[in-house]
Amino acid sequence: MVWATSPELQLLDLKSSVGGGTPTRTSVYEMPQVKKNETPPTSMPNILTAPTMREAWKPGNIGLRPKTPTWNQCDAFIYTELSEMLAGGKSPEEAMRSAKRGVDRTTKGAASAV
Repeated sequence: MVWATSPELQLLDLKSSVGGGTPTRTSVYEMPQVKKNETPPTSMPNILTAPTMREAWKPGNIGLRPKTPTWNQCDAFIYTELSEMLAGGKSPEEAMRSAKRGVDRTTKGAASAV
């Protein structure tokens, strides 16, 4: 965990041309070299998602996962359907109906186990 969230590694993620992630450390966003690269042209392609992430992390927008023992299965249904929708294989309505069916099947009876 220490290695994965180290400022040095998160900085490397921002510079990666094959993907990376949005830093979890606010101190990384404050680094002069990161601030300088927040807009194109940039040598840190993965920083371009930062404005969207900052908006998503605001208290009124953040969505924390439900506390259910079947969350991993529910998560798989949601993200599988979302991926199919984004790839053009399903409409948003079809994807969400299918995700709901999967979540409903998975959580049937789980509420009493929480």
